[in-house]
Amino acid sequence: MARQVGPTQVQPCTRRVKGRLVRCHRAKPPRRGVVLPGASADLGASARLAGDGTIASMASVSTGSTTLQLIRSYDIPSNDPWYTQLLNWSWTYDSAMSAAAFVVTGNGSEAQQLLDQLAALQHTDGSIEIAFDVADGTAESVFRSGTIASVGLAGSLYDVFNHSTRYLSMDERAAAYLLSLQGSSGLIRGGPDVSWYSTQHNLLAYAFFGLLGSELFLDGNQSTAGTYYADAGKIASGIESNLLVHNGSTAYFIEGLGDSVQSLDADALGAMFLQSVGDSSVAQEVLTYADSAFAVSGRSIVKSSNPASYNETYSASGPFSGFAPYLGTGAPNVLWTEGSAEMLLAQAALGQSTTALSGSLNQIAALTSNDAPVQADQVQVNATYGEAYHVWPAAAAGAWVMLAEHKPTALLFVPLG
Repeated sequence: MARQVGPTQVQPCTRRVKGRLVRCHRAKPPRRGVVLPGASADLGASARLAGDGTIASMASVSTGSTTLQLIRSYDIPSNDPWYTQLLNWSWTYDSAMSAAAFVVTGNGSEAQQLLDQLAALQHTDGSIEIAFDVADGTAESVFRSGTIASVGLAGSLYDVFNHSTRYLSMDERAAAYLLSLQGSSGLIRGGPDVSWYSTQHNLLAYAFFGLLGSELFLDGNQSTAGTYYADAGKIASGIESNLLVHNGSTAYFIEGLGDSVQSLDADALGAMFLQSVGDSSVAQEVLTYADSAFAVSGRSIVKSSNPASYNETYSASGPFSGFAPYLGTGAPNVLWTEGSAEMLLAQAALGQSTTALSGSLNQIAALTSNDAPVQADQVQVNATYGEAYHVWPAAAAGAWVMLAEHKPTALLFVPLG
């Protein structure tokens, strides 16, 4: 994954179509904004992609930089039609979670490289854009609380693991910005321009505020630590009161306030959240439900020259098992490796067996050798759920696998003192 940090040059390529060699990169999706594969993890339920996989409302702005030392979110094969459009794009969430993964695996210099760059890009109010082109410094002028919480979480995790305050200023600015979006329920709004509240955003924010409190507690500042612990408690109350559904012996999380969509990451992170707040029995209920409801099996990865399902690089018979990203009619029918890795982390954190899932994810990871695992088992651009999935190595998937295999309890926040 570390080799994906910073820009890379566009590589020329040719491919064979109906027996004839043609140049790659001619047929690219129309750019009305940056294409966001698997984007709702950052944007939240109410910021959906258009039918062609783009977001029309996103506006690019210059950061004043040229190249950036952030992780490229996808290692895209050079013959892929999407190659030139997304080659050097880095979603801030991916760099933050990669930094967190480098922290727990003892790769401190790699974590510092990413976190130092994120700190330099952070605005004085604590906000940071959702994505950047690492080749020219262009930023997508969208701000989302889940992205900002992930940056603070990674910085606090570094400081807690290393007994430092290197990123304390960055973390406290991020916390202040998130608190400016907090509603009366304790939940944090998705961003300054929206009215919705995302479950995943608030779960990340809860873990961040808890880690920030621990960072300050370990630094001897118990008073301020207590303030952040209290902030985490308010978020926790909002989550349990508004986003957790009980149905007999079954429990699960909805995607957001007033949004009944069921998503895998909400349940995976939600189970760990419940374990953190001491509701271990409900945590097990949520994880048991997700294990059954989102499970997919018997999957293989096949090559395709069809532009709608293009993958001429990776193939394997499997069979692979893991988890789908959503439930419901028209939901993306893919094995999503990032969410499956989050489930692996939850299984490990809650003391369940990880043998089967770990084995399958390791099989998938073997396809890409020293690269991150592929994002999904097949290509899908799903207009109904506003998601795009590709058979490309994905930094976020690699980060969550690393977290699960090296420190599954890293995000189980328990107040100190």
